[in-house]
Amino acid sequence: MSLPWKIFIFLFSVVLFCQCESDDRYYRLRMPKKLSALGIIDADDTTEYIVFEKSFQVEYPEDITDSLRDLSFTISNSSGVLYSFQADQPLENQFLFQIPESITFITGEKYFFQAKERDCPEISSEITVPEPPLGLNLLSIEKEIVMNYML
Repeated sequence: MSLPWKIFIFLFSVVLFCQCESDDRYYRLRMPKKLSALGIIDADDTTEYIVFEKSFQVEYPEDITDSLRDLSFTISNSSGVLYSFQADQPLENQFLFQIPESITFITGEKYFFQAKERDCPEISSEITVPEPPLGLNLLSIEKEIVMNYML
């Protein structure tokens, strides 16, 4: 290999490696904390839960030790407040709350939900309860006899 080619390869390598370095620094944005709530209600009203979670972005995962402080929420309709909750102590993040069985949701009626937590902005939603699913039709059945003998 001739000297001009060696010089060319050397200079190309230097330029290639020097371009990989940069003085630019990129920092992760500090996103504000947000409260989220997910309501789970089965069609037959057998399961009624609300899951609360405070989401936030941190640089290091071991810093995630936050909890829900001063959590409160209300469920209401056009007639007024149906249920109100105020936590008297901090709750763990991803708190699961079971809705009392005394609250019944009526088809076609509009309901309102409002929740707040000390470090997060208030959240709210409204929903009109949809029609229940159509009746189930049994298309086929297979009977089986199982014998269970105890020794």
